[in-house]
Amino acid sequence: MDVSEEGKIEVGQVLKIFNSPPGSGYFKGDWVAAMDKTIRDSGRVLLVDRAAKKALLQLYKEERSLRQQWWYPFTLLKKPVKTVSDPFANLRAHTITEVNPPII
Repeated sequence: MDVSEEGKIEVGQVLKIFNSPPGSGYFKGDWVAAMDKTIRDSGRVLLVDRAAKKALLQLYKEERSLRQQWWYPFTLLKKPVKTVSDPFANLRAHTITEVNPPII
């Protein structure tokens, strides 16, 4: 489902990053080489800049314990076709006190 229209992207949504379709208004200035590895990944929307038509997504690569945040143009974002589990669920499941119990 396309979310590039105004008002369809909201903070907290999980969205998938796709290549830019030709003629979509995507400009090379919106992208850096390090973002290439995020294509087809999903992330949670942290901020929405409607004037710039971009959303700040937080991505978590569990296998590398890597958390990243990138601004993506709306034209590159879509709602996942299937239900996506919360990529941060494992992080939220453990608190610092559980990892390091208090010394009594």
